[in-house]
Amino acid sequence: TKMSFELRTRQTTDKYNIIIDLLETVHPGKEVRLVTFIVGTLGSWGPQNSNFLRDLGFSKNEID
Repeated sequence: TKMSFELRTRQTTDKYNIIIDLLETVHPGKEVRLVTFIVGTLGSWGPQNSNFLRDLGFSKNEID
């Protein structure tokens, strides 16, 4: 469900936020972002996955 994707995204983000701080320190001035790419057991995924794939240059046809 949407709520479980949101919960898992928040948990993962909380867990790995320390890496963002480290990378920003090691590479000042560079953009650092954490992207959670969560796939459900039956292959479902949250909308943030599609947004991330579009950011990487995939077309809507390749994603859907």
